[in-house]
Amino acid sequence: MGRRGVARRLSRAGALLLLTALLACQAGQQQPADLMPDPGSGYPNARLLVDVHWLAENLDEPGLRVVDMRSADAYARGHVPGAVNVPVGQIASTVDGIPLEFDHDKVQDTLNRAGIGPETTVVIYDNLGMMDAARFFWTLEYVGHGDVRLVDGGWNAWQASGLPTETETPEVEPTTYPLRVDADKLATADEVLARLHEPGVTIVDARSPQEYTGEVALAERGGHIPGAVNLVWLEALTGGDTVYTVDPRWRAELEDEDVELLKPADEIQMLLDDLGLTPEQEVITYCHTLWRGAHVYYLLRLMGYEDVRGYDGSWAEWGNHPDLPVVTGPDPRGQESPAEPGQ
Repeated sequence: MGRRGVARRLSRAGALLLLTALLACQAGQQQPADLMPDPGSGYPNARLLVDVHWLAENLDEPGLRVVDMRSADAYARGHVPGAVNVPVGQIASTVDGIPLEFDHDKVQDTLNRAGIGPETTVVIYDNLGMMDAARFFWTLEYVGHGDVRLVDGGWNAWQASGLPTETETPEVEPTTYPLRVDADKLATADEVLARLHEPGVTIVDARSPQEYTGEVALAERGGHIPGAVNLVWLEALTGGDTVYTVDPRWRAELEDEDVELLKPADEIQMLLDDLGLTPEQEVITYCHTLWRGAHVYYLLRLMGYEDVRGYDGSWAEWGNHPDLPVVTGPDPRGQESPAEPGQ
């Protein structure tokens, strides 16, 4: 989607949001940030997603913390006013040879330095189609944080809308976050193995079709977890089809000026329907390192799914473990799509 089309879509959303706010004021109601509606979105759990106009209107709300997930260099060149910088390396580490695993100490330190407390409304953006932001979303849900939202379109949408930026790093009062993990948000390899083919449990693979079938192997073995359905994370984004490629250029193509917004709720619902997914199921998501899998985790939460887990080890663990079962070939329930890269 080009910048002009996105700007028109964002402008319409901003006008609708302003109208809602004016009506509320006329009724003598003053709505805090955590109650501000998202008019007409259609997502069952719409409070998990905000657009850039909502963010611009609420930047000064007490208790709001904006998090920029881009690199330190990109952040220094300009960011949303008041945003703190949390690059991906500050929330994950290589653990037992598995990259990008949840790191308790890193997350604790990051939340403290970012001034995030248990009651903070955390609003996250990136410039990678919400993939990095979704990983931090899963991380915060895993540690029990209650109010986390993502910015639709992220940094590119903010720039396309002509909203103000700054280069200064804000002064933030550190906190001491009472970090307590919620085991119901994470699945281990043993837990996934024990739930294979269990009624009411669906495993969702967020990788490219080529990784899923085994045509492309980013571990010792290619293929997928038995019974897993394939929901390519980019299928949920407008413009996501422009970056379906297994080559080193994929990150640069996502980081360009194009704005990848989430598709409307009805289109996302069709993706879920095609795979037989329903909110009553328990769903386990994975990819190669639970980055793309975290995007699908977030997508399901946005669509009203409550019983969702992320398999943190993902294919980097499963595909390199000789004793875990692997299946190759296409998903008979899914749609074939062009390939996209591993993360």
